[in-house]
Amino acid sequence: MQYQCFDDVLKVVRLIKRVRNKLFKHIIKYLDEELFNSSVMEYVENIDQIADIASVNHISANKFINMEIDSSNVSFTVSGDVFCLLEYGNKSDIERGDGWSCYMDFEFKAPVEIKIKKPFGSHMKIGKIDVNIDKFYK
Repeated sequence: MQYQCFDDVLKVVRLIKRVRNKLFKHIIKYLDEELFNSSVMEYVENIDQIADIASVNHISANKFINMEIDSSNVSFTVSGDVFCLLEYGNKSDIERGDGWSCYMDFEFKAPVEIKIKKPFGSHMKIGKIDVNIDKFYK
């Protein structure tokens, strides 16, 4: 009897792991695109402090932290890298050699909430993208 109970618990744990892995695959499918859209549509703090003109070229998630799942939402903090173009001076200054531009990547974190509705991932809300620019000063 004890062995049967243990086997049943193991089956439930394995099922939860499979469901969680499927959930991660769906989240990853939509997350990078939604992060980029958020970085274009919303103000991304910090990168504007280090250049005259700063733009996000690409953003990539690589880690999920503090994931919570309930009957209607999945919420977590995502971290990853944001790839930026930093420009000093305007385009004419850069063309004349009086300005300068470079590409840099920085770490970021952002809260994410996804409503559990079909199609999954289409009801994603990304909070403030917090970019760590400390490496710029090193």
